[in-house]
Amino acid sequence: DWDLHPASLARQNVVVLPSSAALSDAQVAALREYVERGGGLVATGETSLCDELGRPRQDLALADVFGVSYRGRTDGAAP
Repeated sequence: DWDLHPASLARQNVVVLPSSAALSDAQVAALREYVERGGGLVATGETSLCDELGRPRQDLALADVFGVSYRGRTDGAAP
């Protein structure tokens, strides 16, 4: 996550963020711009749910990019 800035992202075709929960506003902005320019983004888990200090956000910072919002954790039980 530490190398998420426009210059490093521009060299990538696809970025994979495996449950990268803690991202700064600057990293989120760089990722959003990267995707807007045609870059591919694969993310899992709670990626972008917290700021860089681990403080929870109300929603995923990249909710608009993912097209989803955070609604909480499931209990894991089948319906």
